[in-house]
Amino acid sequence: MGQSFIYGILIVSFAERENVVDEFRAGKTWVLIATDVIARGMDFKGVNCVINYDFPDSVAAYIHRIGRSGRAGRTGEAITFYTEDDVLHRR
Repeated sequence: MGQSFIYGILIVSFAERENVVDEFRAGKTWVLIATDVIARGMDFKGVNCVINYDFPDSVAAYIHRIGRSGRAGRTGEAITFYTEDDVLHRR
């Protein structure tokens, strides 16, 4: 378990982002911290949990985010942190 690095994808070049994604897919990193850039169009095998640090702006964004876990018939978890303001604005 000496390979549990944390990578973040914020404002980086396309090449840097691809490198981080490749390392995550290869199992060289166990945690990937990312923006919504990763929420669409990326498929990662074996992801069993997605943690939303903020409340997504829409139901569609939420579905895309949590869709990274539990793919191909596997179960997955989604944990979302939110505030009282988030709940009031989403009603």
